[in-house]
Amino acid sequence: MRHSLRIRLTILAAAWTILALVAGGLVLSFAFRQTVENAFDQRLDDIQLGVISGVEAQPDGTLAMTRPLIDQRFSQVFSGWYWQISDGQTVLLRSRSLWDQELENTAVGAIVDGDGPGYLRGPRERKLRSIAAEITIPRRAEPLVILVAADISETRREVRSFNALLAISLGLLGVGLIVAILLQVTLGLRPLQRLRNDLDRIRAGEAGKLDDGYPAEIHPLVEAMNAVLEHNSEMVRRARAHAGDLAHGLKTPLSILKGESTDFDPEKSARIDRQIDTMSRLIDHHLTRAAATGTASFTAARTEVLPVATEIRTSLLQLFAEQNLEISLSVSPDLYFRGEREDLEEMIGNLMENACKWAQKKICVTAMVENNSLRINVVDDGPGLSDDESKSAVERGRRFDSRNSGSGLGLAIVSDISALYGGEISLQRSKTGGLQAILELPAAT
Repeated sequence: MRHSLRIRLTILAAAWTILALVAGGLVLSFAFRQTVENAFDQRLDDIQLGVISGVEAQPDGTLAMTRPLIDQRFSQVFSGWYWQISDGQTVLLRSRSLWDQELENTAVGAIVDGDGPGYLRGPRERKLRSIAAEITIPRRAEPLVILVAADISETRREVRSFNALLAISLGLLGVGLIVAILLQVTLGLRPLQRLRNDLDRIRAGEAGKLDDGYPAEIHPLVEAMNAVLEHNSEMVRRARAHAGDLAHGLKTPLSILKGESTDFDPEKSARIDRQIDTMSRLIDHHLTRAAATGTASFTAARTEVLPVATEIRTSLLQLFAEQNLEISLSVSPDLYFRGEREDLEEMIGNLMENACKWAQKKICVTAMVENNSLRINVVDDGPGLSDDESKSAVERGRRFDSRNSGSGLGLAIVSDISALYGGEISLQRSKTGGLQAILELPAAT
C-alpha cells in the first residue's frame, strides 16, 4: 500500500464508500422499522376505534358488539390478532380469536397508565404489540378497558425482508462504486504511467525528451524533467569537450618527451618510452571513465554495434598485420547498444585488441540480444587463462605476461565502463582452449 498510489487511493476510497453505505443502511433500516411500527400502531388504533364504536351496553347491563369487525383474523382462533373488553379485573367481552383465553390484566394496567403502545404475552406465549384505552359508555357507570393486541412477528418479517433487500442492494451498489473508483483511479493515474513509459523510451534511446500533452497538474513536472535532461546533456557535452582538451594538452608534452628520449642511450630511452606509454594509457583510462560517467546512468544515445566492430576489425588487422590473424564478425545489423559510441568503441576495442595480442591465428566476435541485454563474445585461440586468473584479470594493472606491451588496464577499463552502464564482463576458457570474454550491456531497440 505504501508503494502504490493506485492501491492506496482505491483502498481509502473503498473504505469511505463502505463506511458510508453501512451508515446509510443502518439509518434506512432504522427509519423503515420505525415506519412499519408506526403503521402497525396506527392499524391497532383504527381497530381499537372500531371496537369502541361497536360495543354497547344492553338494558340488562351486559355488553354486546353491535357492529362486528370486518377483519376475519379476529374470528380465527389464535390468529395473533385479538381484542378484549374488561372492567380492569374481569374480562367482559373478547374476540373469537382468543377462544377460551384472556390477555393478562397486569400488563393491561401498565399499558393504560403508560405512554403509547406496549408489549404483553398472548396465547401460545407469543409476543404481542398492544394498545389499551379506558372509556365510559352509556348505561354503564364503571369505566371499560378496551385492549387490542396483535402479533409483532408480522412487522419483524417485514423488517427482515426489507433489511435483506437493502443489504443486497447496497452490496451491489458498493461493488459498482468500488469498480467505478478503481476505474477512476486508473484513468486518473494514466498520465503517470505515460510519463513512466516516456522515461523508459528516453532510457532506451528512442527519445531525447518528454513529449507535451500532459495534464496541467503534471505539466510543471514534465517541464522540470525536460530541463534536467537538457542540462544533463549539456554537462555531458562539456565534460567530453574538457576531457578531449585535457587529453590533447597532456599527450602533446608526452609526445615531445618521447621524441627527446632518443637522445639517450637505447636502454635508457626504452625505459623512458615504456613509462611514457604507461602514462598515456593511464590518461586514456581515466579520461574515458570520466566521459562515460556522465552518460552511462541515464542516456538517450543508441549505437549500432556492427559498424563499430567492423571499424575496429579493420584497424586491428592493419596493426597486427605481421601476425596474419583471422578476425571474423557474426553481428546482426539490427543490434543496438544503449549508450555512447565512444564507450562501445573503447570496450570492444580493448577486448579485440587483447585477443589479438594472445591469439595464435583466429579471433571470433559474436553479438546477440538475450532478455533485453546485449551480449558480445570475443573468443581467441590463444593460451587462455585459468579460473583464478580469469577472476582477477579485470583488476587494474594486472598482467600475466610481460612479453606484450601495455599497462594491464585494458580489461579494467572495460569492466569500469560496463559497470557504469549496469553491465558486466566475465572471462572463461573457450571450447577451443583460448579465452572467451563475455560482455553484457544494455540493449536498445
